[in-house]
Amino acid sequence: MKLIATATVILTIVLTGCGSPIDSTTPPNPAFYEAPAASDPIPGVLLRAEPLGVNVPGAKSYRILYETANSHGKPRPCGGILFIPTTAAPSNGRLVIAWAHPVIGDNVAPSRSATPLEGTNPWLEEMIARGWIVVGSDYAGVGTGSQEWLNGQAEARDLAYSVESVKAFAGSGASNEWVAWGISYGGHAALWSGSLGATLLPTFHLLGIAAAAPVAELVALEDAYGLPWAANLRAETPPPPMASIPAIIAQGTRDEVVFPATTALLEAQWCAATVRVESVWMRGVDHEGSGAAAASAVVDWIGARLQHRPVPNNCGTMAPIRPSQP
Repeated sequence: MKLIATATVILTIVLTGCGSPIDSTTPPNPAFYEAPAASDPIPGVLLRAEPLGVNVPGAKSYRILYETANSHGKPRPCGGILFIPTTAAPSNGRLVIAWAHPVIGDNVAPSRSATPLEGTNPWLEEMIARGWIVVGSDYAGVGTGSQEWLNGQAEARDLAYSVESVKAFAGSGASNEWVAWGISYGGHAALWSGSLGATLLPTFHLLGIAAAAPVAELVALEDAYGLPWAANLRAETPPPPMASIPAIIAQGTRDEVVFPATTALLEAQWCAATVRVESVWMRGVDHEGSGAAAASAVVDWIGARLQHRPVPNNCGTMAPIRPSQP
């Protein structure tokens, strides 16, 4: 269901907060996104791929089309971008990062954009340098006018099935381990992956979820904007993940798009639900700079999960911002 008021406000502001592109490319032929006529739609299937034509040091980049599913489980094609390190894959395979991009609306699908690397600096190069695969979903319906805005069921499917599609990419060397990583609106998708990812991909292992300035506590966020909130906003607020899935959540204290108090509320509620949360409060950081400012902490945290090191948990530490009222 489209949550028009919240989505419109966030879209209007967040479009200016995506960071700087690393490179640009020519938008694809629209025919690339047409599903094969004779195909039997199965979520997680890779439909086609072509070179993306951007320069990411140490990686080959691709535009992909894969099968995902909507919030009701009905298959539908979805575009995306894929980056595979050029180094040899380890014997146990490569970690896959499912990236959820930060903006919403018809004209911001990364695979369709002339600047598909918008918002990926510097974390993309850092992840590639560590030998990880990064796959970024467009979100189904972006570019065709039928996106399910702020719908956790749809977003989590887009991320999970993008990961599954990478396994079928020849030479990817992908393992069954993955992490969901999202910024702003994409944080909503990443956080929802924590509760749905294991169910959607039962043969894969979700190591954790990472989010920077996530659109999360929707009722509190709507209140902060002074807008009347819809009853279904509460249903689209990301629930705590299962106890085995840890999270890192980064938030700038000068954010005027995703208000810090709403992230403090998320932290308090997830900690109360015994989720192992590492909160990274970035003093003086605004919304536009949140992804870049959080990059090193997020990459290091993911690396530690891959090495199966003890999970940090600072739930006992008081946030520098008073939480919104739930």
